[in-house]
Amino acid sequence: MKDQLKKLIPKKKWQKVVSIIVLVLIVIFIINLIKGNDDSSKNVVKETQVSVSRVFDLVADSGKLSLVGIVESQSEAILRAESSGEISYVNKKLGDSVYSREVIAEIKNSSQRASLLRAQGVLDAAQANLLKSTNSSGQAESLIKTSITNAYSTADDAVRNKVDQFIEDGDSYTPDMINSLGDYFSRQKIEEERYQLYLTLTAWEEDLQALDSLGSGDDLERHYNVAKESLEEVRNFLSLVAVTINQQDFEGDYLPQTTIDKYKSDVSVARSNVNSSLSSMISSYNTYSSQVGLEGKNQDILSAEAQVTQARAGLYAAQAELEKTIIRSPVTGLLNSISIKQGDVVTQFEDVGDVVGNGENEIVAFINENERENIKIGTKVIIENKFNGEVIRIAPAINRDTQKIEIRIAVDGTETNLKNGQNVSMIIETSSQAKIDLQKVFIPITAVKISGDSQFVFYIDGEGNLTSTPVSIGKIEGERVEVISGVSLDDIIVVDARGLKDGQKVTIK
Repeated sequence: MKDQLKKLIPKKKWQKVVSIIVLVLIVIFIINLIKGNDDSSKNVVKETQVSVSRVFDLVADSGKLSLVGIVESQSEAILRAESSGEISYVNKKLGDSVYSREVIAEIKNSSQRASLLRAQGVLDAAQANLLKSTNSSGQAESLIKTSITNAYSTADDAVRNKVDQFIEDGDSYTPDMINSLGDYFSRQKIEEERYQLYLTLTAWEEDLQALDSLGSGDDLERHYNVAKESLEEVRNFLSLVAVTINQQDFEGDYLPQTTIDKYKSDVSVARSNVNSSLSSMISSYNTYSSQVGLEGKNQDILSAEAQVTQARAGLYAAQAELEKTIIRSPVTGLLNSISIKQGDVVTQFEDVGDVVGNGENEIVAFINENERENIKIGTKVIIENKFNGEVIRIAPAINRDTQKIEIRIAVDGTETNLKNGQNVSMIIETSSQAKIDLQKVFIPITAVKISGDSQFVFYIDGEGNLTSTPVSIGKIEGERVEVISGVSLDDIIVVDARGLKDGQKVTIK
């Protein structure tokens, strides 16, 4: 037959036919091989692997609440244009480091700078006018201060130098006047007055220490009144002494007449000096009062001070207007975004970028009202299965928009590599094994198969098939659901019922 075919078919065509037949056979072989594999895979039923757990163990693990939060920098700030206009320059680019109050960009502000210079000139003129108005009152103030100081020096000399020549221990509780002058009762009176003057001069000297630093006003008037009263007290004392030493007591110690005459002359000079100092001080105070006024300042000074205040307010307003054209970084950190360039036109209050500060990060998450019962300040948190943290703030009420309660979590340490705006997963340790409430059975929501109005969990029978059992569920907390009835704590159920069905063949992982 083969020889007959060779005779009927030329040699070259015969080779082509053989090649085609071989090729067809190879293709058929490959197809059969693939089909055989498919059939074998269909014949081998791949059993589903499931995880099972005792209900008690699932309840014990309910102390962990899984949440997703978002990382927020505690020093993040928005860059905002406070004025409208054209950007004259941008000083920083994306990713640059910036420090607090550093200039990021500037809006054209030639008119604002001109207004600032004009306001500065107005303030300088007002201050010059105030200085001119206060010069005359300053001279009068200096004069009254000098008069008060001189009055104390005169009183001190009159008492401690002129009178204490014949009084021993004048600056003490028991001054002692010599017996040769005056009678007993007069001497006793002088000794009492001398002790009072000791107290007066001591208090006056202490009061003078603050005189130079005082400005005009009620305090300076008080110093004047103290000086006037003290000087009048010294003058009255000298009058009493002058009368007494003119009455020599011949029963006392003998004093030469020349000594007594010297005492009389010194006391007379002291009285004259005190009277002159008192008159000079009163005259100085009258001059001061006429120029400054008893209430501290005359109308010219008050008007000049008001002009300075108004001019300073105008300067501050001009500075504020200029500052609105300068875009600064509110915090130290990195320029996270910048949406402007030179020549762009911005509107007032337009956001032009943001800066992420170098401060600590916090994680913001939300929980429902039921979960709030098991979370408190200080509750430990595990973040991304890597970092530790704890709850540091809990909102006191439910947010009206989200119907959730906001919590904030601090991250322990700084080397966490968490970025601002990053979403992170967390596990919150809401309770411990010792605090398990066996009256409330919470299991993972994945363990409950929900179909329409029915809910059930899966058991595995002796032959490895799934068997469903109806359950009643209650409230949901995070990723866990409360099972009110249908299971006991010793039951072993499938942990993840998703995609499973009743009667399905399974194996346990």
